[in-house]
Amino acid sequence: MRLVFDLAQPSLTTVSHNGATYTVVSATHEFGTTTEPGQPQLPYRSVMVALPPGPVPP
Repeated sequence: MRLVFDLAQPSLTTVSHNGATYTVVSATHEFGTTTEPGQPQLPYRSVMVALPPGPVPP
């Protein structure tokens, strides 16, 4: 079994806030953004993959 994820190139934008400079990483509308206070805001995507029971052939 083989899983392939084809991701588009992220967009990088520089912003300034309270005298500090940050890089904002953005992705397509298919991605959400992390929102934990005090942590970086990064794009993410969550998927569920069903695997058949038993051994997987190569």
